[in-house]
Formats: sequence, C-alpha cells, structure tokens
Amino acid sequence: MKASRITLFIFSSIALLACLSGLFPNNGITIGSLTLRFPSIADVLQPANASTTIYAESLLNEAETQLGNMLSDSENLADKEEDEVNAKFEQFNKNNPARIYFPNNDPKFFDPLFLALDSAQKTPVRIVHFGDSQIEIDRISASLRECFQSRFGGNGPGLLPVIQTVPTISVRQTCSNAELPRFMPYGPAEFRIKHGRYGIMAQMTAIDGPVNCSFAAASYNDTQSRVKKFQKVSILVGNVTARLSISVSSGSYNNTQTIEPMVSSQQVTFHLPTSVSRVNVSMNGTAEIYGVMLDGEKGVSLDNIPMRGCGGTIFTAINSNEPKQFCRDNNVRLVIMQYGGNAMGYIKSKETRTTYVENLGKQIERIKQWAPNAQILFIGPSDMATSIDGTIQTYPHLPTVVDDIKAMVLSHGAAFWDLYSAMGGKNSMVQWAKSNPPLAGNDYVHFTTAGANKVSALLKQSILIYHSYYQRRNGINISPSVKNVPVQRAPNLLDSIKPFTLPMNK
Repeated sequence: MKASRITLFIFSSIALLACLSGLFPNNGITIGSLTLRFPSIADVLQPANASTTIYAESLLNEAETQLGNMLSDSENLADKEEDEVNAKFEQFNKNNPARIYFPNNDPKFFDPLFLALDSAQKTPVRIVHFGDSQIEIDRISASLRECFQSRFGGNGPGLLPVIQTVPTISVRQTCSNAELPRFMPYGPAEFRIKHGRYGIMAQMTAIDGPVNCSFAAASYNDTQSRVKKFQKVSILVGNVTARLSISVSSGSYNNTQTIEPMVSSQQVTFHLPTSVSRVNVSMNGTAEIYGVMLDGEKGVSLDNIPMRGCGGTIFTAINSNEPKQFCRDNNVRLVIMQYGGNAMGYIKSKETRTTYVENLGKQIERIKQWAPNAQILFIGPSDMATSIDGTIQTYPHLPTVVDDIKAMVLSHGAAFWDLYSAMGGKNSMVQWAKSNPPLAGNDYVHFTTAGANKVSALLKQSILIYHSYYQRRNGINISPSVKNVPVQRAPNLLDSIKPFTLPMNK
C-alpha cells in the first residue's frame, strides 16, 4: 500500500473518531445494565490527572517552606524588622494554601484560645478533635497533641472509650468484657438508643456488674513522648441505677470511690501521686460509662474521637446534658470537627449537597451550645479519588462541596481549614498514594500514618504562626519553638483503613 493511502487512512480514522467523540453523549449510551462511553476530545488531549505530579508536589512543598520560614521569622524578633514580618504574615494569610479561614477574615479569631493556652499551666485547657476514619489510630490528633503539649505543657492521651475497637498508636487497652452493650448515634441501627445519652464521645457503654479495664502507653518506638505519662484518671459516668464502685490502681497506688444511684452524669476523678504510664480501672455496678480520661494535672489535653463511616451530622441526635457538663468542667477551648469525606459517595445532586451542608451547620450550632467558651475549627474533606471512565481522579463534585462547606462554616462563626487545597487540590490524592513512602492508601481516600503526619504538620505550623502573630500583637514573649517531633510509625497497625461498610448517618 502506498504511503499516501496509509496517511489518508490514518487521518480519516482520526477524523471519524473525532466526529464520533463529538456526537457521543457525555453520559454515554445505556443498553440494559451496560453503559457505553466514549472519551471526549478534551479528555484525550488533556487527561484528568496529567499534571497531578507537578502541581500537587510543588504546591505542597511551597506551603511547607513558607510555613517554616514564617515560624522562623515570627520567633526571631531580633533578626527581623517588625514591618517585614507583618508583611509576610499578611501574605501568608492571603495566599498560603495551608492558611486558616476565619469569619469576617478576622485573624484575631483565635485570640481567646491563645490566651487560654498561654495560661494552661495555671488553668488546664482541653481540645476535642472529632472526625471520621481519617483520624482513627490517633492519626493527625497524636501529632497535634504533642505539639500543643510541648508548647503549653500537658501529658496523657486524653479521652478514651471503655472498649477500643480500633488499636491506636498511643495507647494499648483491654476490657474484661468486650461484649458489653455499646450505643452510638451512627453506624448500624441496632446501636441507637432512644434517650440519646451517648456522651461527648458519641458512644456509651452500659455496664451491669464487674468490669476491669487496663490502659498503658503504647510501646512503639515512635509513639509521641508526652502521651506516655499521665497523673489524673477520670471516669465519665451517668444514669447510675445500682451503686457504682470505681477503683483505680497503678503500682502501689490503689483508691476506690463509690457513686450512689443518680440519673445525672458525673466525672469521677483520681489524682495519682506521680505520673504513670499504666493504670487499671475496675468498675462494679449498673451505669452508663461515657469514657475514661488519662491526663496530666496541668497544660493541654487533646481528645481523639473518630467515628468510622460518619458524615458528621450526628451531634443533634445526642442528649446535650453530659457533653455540656463535660465541656464546662474541663475548660474545652477548641473543638475540631473533621468531616465531609463520607458524604462524597452519597452526594449526587445540588439538592443533596445543599441538604448535607445545611445539616452540618446545625451540628456547629449544637457544638456551640455544648462549649460556649470554645472556638470551633472545621477541617474540610481531603482530596478523594475514584475511577471515572477508567481514570482515577478527584470526585467531580468534591471541589464544590469543599467550597460550600467553607462558606457555611464561616457563616456560622467558625474557622475553616481547607485540607483539600493544603494537600495540593485536584487529583493530589493520586500523587500522595503514589509517593515514596506512600502518603495515602490505595483506596485513594485514607492517609497512611506518614500522610497523616504531613497533614498534621501543615495544620499545626499554621496554628503556631497565628499564635506567634497573637503574641507579637499583644507584646508577649514568643514561645520557644516546638522541636520537630519524630514521624510516627506503627509497624503492627494498619497504615491504611480498609474501605468500610457502615452507612453514612443522614
């Protein structure tokens, strides 16, 4: 065959395919259960994730570099001119993808929080981190906790459930009866309870008889140092229908307190003479247990409260009495809400998106009722990828969901951290999963431990920049820099959570 005919055949084929691409419906042609699709010309010329590597990596590196430089500038007044540092802060607050968005663009939004943190050695401060499975295993929370406790004092892992269904990087715990009734406002319907007394952790354990629990600092080489010691043990109890005896023992220490029948909730606290890394808690009676707290006597405590499969719309289903008392008694000054990822598979239209986002707004208002003295920081969903026409790429509606959540959060007087943008934006999850070491799992949804540490590093450095700016504005000596904490690795734990089957609560 002549070369001219071959050339003509090739160009004719290309023209025919281009025409077919232009005529083929965007949603494909459905024949029974089969859907036929044909790539558009734009898809062929510029695949959805063609530029992922360069964009995500460069943006992330730029954000990290600027955060590091800002911290260095903020904490070395003698070396920098005031106007120069302030100008850099303004630039950071406008342009850095890891910046925090505040209501009315007010960078002083966190001032009450920072005032409390700077006084945490006198009046302990509590931070509560709610989230979905992205924070399971104490991911993200552990690094944030170490940062706050290193800067403002404090020890211990904070609030824990009686029965821990997912191992954490920070604490090993056991319960003599793992079959105790547990109730939650999310997950399978059989976990619900009509009175709604789920407690601050959104999970309640009912006991009727003797129960023995043990808690010990995890022994992984890279478990954060301050989480390994605690001196104060508190048990959150309520609805005691038969006299409840609680005993706490560690080494030579052994003490018992008894609670008479009552309907309300109570925090039963034991002050140990020295800091310990292991404790046993024995309970005998009939009551509802909302959690066990392992804290230092002073400084900051940070609670990790993950809810697998939860979309974050469950707080209005919780009886407010115990959470209100908890926030009041423990000086809760910051509540972090990290949700949105579990909604991606359910949002199919503008109507469902609007309904979900409006429902999240109701949850923020409920948290405000629980913790009126706290600032609220909402962490939006990360990038998530799925297969679309054979290509792994960002969920099409995810960027719009992020924007809608941000607008809603700010309108409800809470701060917003755009994790989607901070990690690199569209299709960045693909890059994170393919990095070495992997920063995300092969489900293109969950971070590995290394990825969670990177997320936490971006967030905590951003918070520290605002704290340094607060101290500068108020003439307070800049706090010592926080040393780089070691990367957390838990070789015996799953680095990536397998896809879960629990339905999102609506």
